[in-house]
Amino acid sequence: MEYKVYECEEPPVREYKTPNPVIPLSARVKMPGGKSKLVMLREARNNATQRTENARKAAAEKRATRHERGEYLTRDIRVWFEEACRTYTNLSRLPSWRPQDHSNAKRLLKEFGGDQLKETVEWFFEHWENYVAASRGRLHGIPTPSLLIAMKSQVFVDCELGKPPGVDSSKRDRVRGSEWDEEETPDMNPDAWGLD
Repeated sequence: MEYKVYECEEPPVREYKTPNPVIPLSARVKMPGGKSKLVMLREARNNATQRTENARKAAAEKRATRHERGEYLTRDIRVWFEEACRTYTNLSRLPSWRPQDHSNAKRLLKEFGGDQLKETVEWFFEHWENYVAASRGRLHGIPTPSLLIAMKSQVFVDCELGKPPGVDSSKRDRVRGSEWDEEETPDMNPDAWGLD
């Protein structure tokens, strides 16, 4: 058996161009304006820091005037939840909200207003352990706007009255008493009932 040898062209070798080498500049190099690079970098950093501070001050002033007019945003509610979480729980930071939490925060703001909502959020976090104990294991975690929407008929009333759950030991006040006294047995004779 004979093998045929075919001649083929070799692929061309690519030549890669190296980019222009970057010449590192030291801090003492003079830039075109006559200033050193280090001085220019410090000025740029200081200018950026000053712009950031000015923007934060302007945002705080705008927020304060908006709050004076009684206008609040969902961002404000998020801040209230974060402050209350830091104050009343052992968490340093509030977990991120789901999209329905943002929409429920907006709904709460529209329904109750900013001042009452702020007070209730703080109340809810302050008495969270009482709500968990009163739920008999159904509540866990930390309060969220969605949970506040679900419990609004209880939490807002408790906040307004200043009565945390579980503190009032006399639940019989809210429930109608029995017709019969527990010590007496009812008369089971229908003739004695006087229904005729």
